[in-house]
Amino acid sequence: MTQPLAAPSARPFAFQAGMLLLLVVSYAGLRVLFFPGFVLDDSYVTYRYALNLVEHGTMAWNPGEDPVEGSTSFLWVVLTVPAIALGIPAALWSSILSIGFMAAVIWSLAGLCRTLPWPDRLVLCGALALSAPMALHSTQGMETAAAAAVVYWVSLCCSRVIRGDRGVASFLLLAALMLAATLLRPEMAIFSAVLTLALAAMLLATDRRALRRLLVGYLPVIAVGLGYFLWRYSYFGYVLPNPAYIKSGSGLSPDGIRMMLNFLLWMVLPVTLYVLYRTRGALRLGPVWPVIVGISALLAYQCTIQPIQGYEFRYQAPVFPAILLCLVIAMRRAPTGLAPLPPRAILLAVLACLLIWPVLRLPVVRAEALARTPADRTAVGRALQGVEGAALFTSEAGALPYFSRWRAYDHLGLTSEEVVHEGLSCALFESWQVDVVMLLVNPAIISNEIYDVPLKCPSMARFEPITATRKTARASHIWYVDSSSPRAAEISLALKNATGVQHLDTAHIVGSLGAP
Repeated sequence: MTQPLAAPSARPFAFQAGMLLLLVVSYAGLRVLFFPGFVLDDSYVTYRYALNLVEHGTMAWNPGEDPVEGSTSFLWVVLTVPAIALGIPAALWSSILSIGFMAAVIWSLAGLCRTLPWPDRLVLCGALALSAPMALHSTQGMETAAAAAVVYWVSLCCSRVIRGDRGVASFLLLAALMLAATLLRPEMAIFSAVLTLALAAMLLATDRRALRRLLVGYLPVIAVGLGYFLWRYSYFGYVLPNPAYIKSGSGLSPDGIRMMLNFLLWMVLPVTLYVLYRTRGALRLGPVWPVIVGISALLAYQCTIQPIQGYEFRYQAPVFPAILLCLVIAMRRAPTGLAPLPPRAILLAVLACLLIWPVLRLPVVRAEALARTPADRTAVGRALQGVEGAALFTSEAGALPYFSRWRAYDHLGLTSEEVVHEGLSCALFESWQVDVVMLLVNPAIISNEIYDVPLKCPSMARFEPITATRKTARASHIWYVDSSSPRAAEISLALKNATGVQHLDTAHIVGSLGAP
């Protein structure tokens, strides 16, 4: 017997309020206790674009130069602008906004669970509320939580369309949410397109009148989306942001496959096995099968990219709440009813394991956060802020350019169209006339060959290693200053006197890099 999708309750919002409180306390508590103050370096890329948009009215990375989009998420830059304009710390704003998005998701998910027995509600909502990876991604400053919320709402809207809510307004809302998801993360265009094709195929076979309403609802959003992409092509010169080109690959990526499999193992498999048991193996996914197809296409695509900074399933995490939604709907539509719950002792043991499972990832989450801390670049960036008119080349374009406010360039091409599409050359490096070169030194995870440019460029003969700073226990940064720069003495003094950072034996670090 199919269970109803809604039922009255004596206390309809009690469980939702409890799950909302659990998520907020869990995410805030995990951050304070295990990765306090952590902001992903990439977040500062977003903040710098928002800062330049507020102060200079341009999306250029370096004011006065051509516009370039080194941030993955155009919409996240726009959402950060109010914080910059009002003087609110961008990292704080991002965390509050992200937790707010996840709070809205858990409120909706818990509401859909109200008709299920309490153990099922606890498992399905606890998987999100107690997830250590989701806690990290909701507090590190990036757009991951916002993308997860929008994908969840796309999936919810799609399920309602399939269940019969097929007015033009419903299709308009669905298309608008898909566009928002794409503006948050460009690869969501794959999820949205495949979901739309699956939905259209279903309507073509069952309700052709609704298919016409779909077209009417989609057309205004398609027009807006085309206008946006035509604008960005005329403004930036390319359809996609630079990080999309940097991460794209040809064929399968071992790192991408590994990340996807770990995501399925740690975040999806346990709760899915529980739902399979409770539904007696009969997952009725009719109202969300286009969502499943869209998610599958997105995960397949993510097996082909280089997951730079994709640690702890950051690229897969946006589909996790949508997967939980699909499982909730499957449980509510179990054709033969739910399997009986085991005896209380066994049930409590199973629940304990399922709720502890997402927390078990916490040591890895904390280690990943510590390995990516931008603390030394933040401290040095603040020390260099008083030096006017300087430029730098950095291996990590985030906190250092944001806090220093200097003109900045990087070796990946986040901040340069020429680098991302043509590669870094000595001629291009020397044309930038930088005063400082900062390089990451970590032989365990990165090949020093990527520093052939600039280290082998003739102009590097003028650069002297001034100091080295500790990034993590295994990694450090080496700071070179152009001795011919009129600001060399001022910069060198600022680097050596930078506080809040551990200075290391410069000669030893230079030797480990193999630099001249």
